[in-house]
Amino acid sequence: HRSLSWKMLHNAIIGPVATDHPYFQAFIQGLLLPCKSIDLDLSQLAASYFGGTSEFVMSLLETRISGNYSALRLEYTDTICAATRTALRDACEGIPGWDRFDFEIIVREFLEGSGLPCPSLMTELQGRFDDVVTLEGASEKSYRMRMFCWATTGSPQIFTDGSPIEVTRLLEHGTIAFKTCTRMMQVPASYLLKLLGASHDNGLEPSRDVKDRIFHWFLVQLLSAIGSYNVV
Repeated sequence: HRSLSWKMLHNAIIGPVATDHPYFQAFIQGLLLPCKSIDLDLSQLAASYFGGTSEFVMSLLETRISGNYSALRLEYTDTICAATRTALRDACEGIPGWDRFDFEIIVREFLEGSGLPCPSLMTELQGRFDDVVTLEGASEKSYRMRMFCWATTGSPQIFTDGSPIEVTRLLEHGTIAFKTCTRMMQVPASYLLKLLGASHDNGLEPSRDVKDRIFHWFLVQLLSAIGSYNVV
């Protein structure tokens, strides 16, 4: 059985066609990602990785975003003044879980959530995003985290080394700014205050509450940033 295990697996996944078929040869060549200028491909790179091929595969698996918030390695900084902080806290009064206005709690709740906060609006906006952005998989728990990492670092994966992703709450007006070179997301407190104080007839779906308004804003900003990064 051991001698037949490879053939059994091959037949179960591919079928009886041999791998020397031109179709599979073309697939294998593409999968190996050969370099144009030097004699190096993915298999050689994996074999030369410190720890060997198995360590290479394990390192890749560690970068995969599975929905674990703590694996994102986020660092929160706060530059707002006491008056703005008080205004934000007052605006959050009565919102379940946000009464004391902890910005990290708000961001974490967004990242750990799933689905489209305002589905019909997001569908209408889809044409404004880069072609690499898709709303497929938005119901998955890892979707928002992947989009967040993509917007802040330039990759929909986790960086296991280097500096963490910095999330900064600022006083400036405008949209959320992303700086992929320094792995940073800057959020304007002024617009956050505006959304917290906005009425339900501000152009969003009538049934959506304040959390959905803010989460819709977060998600639109993330998706809009992908493919057009601010690295200044």
